[in-house]
Amino acid sequence: MNMSFGLTVLFFTSTSSILISILMAVMNGITLFMTGVWATLQFKWVQMQYPVVVVAFEKLLLGGCLPMAATVQAWGVIAALGLAAAPFYLAPLLGVLYYLFGLPLPSSFAAASRKKSIGGGRLNEWSVQGRLEGCVGALLFCLLPALLYCVTTFGLTWGLQHVWSLLLLASAPPLMLTTMQGGLWWASADAQQQQQPGVLIRLLRVGALTGTLVGLQGRVLLPAFGHYLHLHYPWNYIAISTALFGAGSLLLLHFEGVLSGELGGSLGGAALVLSCGAGGLACGLPLWLMSAPPIAASGLALFYESGSLRDYCLFLAGTFATAVWFLHHHYWFLNIQVQTHGLRFLCQVIVAALLPATLLPGLIMGRGSRSLVGLLMVGQAGLVAYLEGQLHGGALEEGSQTYPGYLVLVTSGVGLLLSSKARDAGLLNSAHAGILNSIYTAKLALLILPQAHLGPIIAILAAVTAPALLESKTKLNPVGLRLPTPLYLFLTVAALTWGRLLLFDVLQLVLGYPPSAGLLAGASLVALALAQIPLLQQRYPHSQSPRRAVAAVAALGIMLVFLRPPLPEKVWFLLPAAGDAHAAHTCHPDP
Repeated sequence: MNMSFGLTVLFFTSTSSILISILMAVMNGITLFMTGVWATLQFKWVQMQYPVVVVAFEKLLLGGCLPMAATVQAWGVIAALGLAAAPFYLAPLLGVLYYLFGLPLPSSFAAASRKKSIGGGRLNEWSVQGRLEGCVGALLFCLLPALLYCVTTFGLTWGLQHVWSLLLLASAPPLMLTTMQGGLWWASADAQQQQQPGVLIRLLRVGALTGTLVGLQGRVLLPAFGHYLHLHYPWNYIAISTALFGAGSLLLLHFEGVLSGELGGSLGGAALVLSCGAGGLACGLPLWLMSAPPIAASGLALFYESGSLRDYCLFLAGTFATAVWFLHHHYWFLNIQVQTHGLRFLCQVIVAALLPATLLPGLIMGRGSRSLVGLLMVGQAGLVAYLEGQLHGGALEEGSQTYPGYLVLVTSGVGLLLSSKARDAGLLNSAHAGILNSIYTAKLALLILPQAHLGPIIAILAAVTAPALLESKTKLNPVGLRLPTPLYLFLTVAALTWGRLLLFDVLQLVLGYPPSAGLLAGASLVALALAQIPLLQQRYPHSQSPRRAVAAVAALGIMLVFLRPPLPEKVWFLLPAAGDAHAAHTCHPDP
């Protein structure tokens, strides 16, 4: 497929120049070559007999992954989103690629536990990425988005908007590199110097932070949220600049370790109170509520020093009061219907989701109850999933993209990452972690079926992954929770029964027409068999009888899919609500 794409681009594309076609063909050839290198590394006998060659191939593969992935992602983002938005989407993608392939990784083959190979060669400790590969990856991350923006806007009349955009794209990547742990590991071979950055790196961090804040203010905040600012020019710029640079200076001082002392804590608290007060003034808070942001800032500063939940309650109260006023003042009165609910109800859900979002950091840092932390994380994830289901589906119904799909993707990815980190840190038990993973994974179904109900999807994912998650060992439960097999089977069958209408929608999306009852029955049996695979791997890795039973169910389902016998529709639509919801999608005989 890769070769055919390259040849098609080279010989049959008339809209692009011959140079671009040649470069794309070369990149496809390099991709094929790296794929061959990866395929070679999969052979066990190659790993055992030629260890030095294997380690060299590994170094070549990981060293070329970042440049190749950056090129492919740049082309894909331009093709999918257009030239105007491509640099802004490419920058975070390159940040993820640098985190995955630019930071030093231990070799998978040259391990100290393997002393000799079959051929007699001795395996040494090899570092996969060298300093040159790290430097090239950092340069791509820092320069490629800004260069792409300059190329796309070449020949246009530049205004302040272009300046802010270029400043943001050129400053945000160096800020990430200088604040990330080990982000500039290639700059020095001394490990101690890497832990304690020098003067040049600190100056680079200050400059990158300043450029990022200025670009963020001019490119994002003022154009997008300027109508929320109630101060006239130039006081709106002064207030927003004070809030942004006050928060940015505190972030910089935190990374430098200056806020740990008594004097640093006092200065940091004063700067935080000043920046929050300026932000509240810019947003037009009424006089009776003007003290809420400074109170929140004071509580956060006290909590930073003491770690007491009593001080954190001040931050919680001030933040919650400000957020409630903002929603009530700007959105509460709007008579807008989003799917089945009005905007006022969604504002109430946002307020409910804001409470655990602001309470969780204090509980985690203040060593609160772990059970309460798990319940709050699950509750917040459920509320966020419900909100995104309403906003994303409602936006597509009205024809305007008020809540784009990439936000669903970002919140799901961040939620899965935080859930994994919290479980590894012992903050979540297996049940809470499983529910969180099911919720954040189920949200991804909105990208394919925007009108889908997330409840059945969450139940199916939780039932399928329950054996592996509940029986795994964690810090909170070193033994694991072992439930009887019939209970797992009952949970899976109940979840699939609840989600039978979802299966109907998926089959209709794939086939292009409503499936018959026989096809739906066969697909249900196949789904039931596939759902038992985690249970088989966890409980019966070497037992043949359960595997044969699951294979028989799958074979029966496949037979029904191909034969599609006439079956009564009432077997699959038993509930009145389900029948009413799918009245327009009644099962029909297959064409």
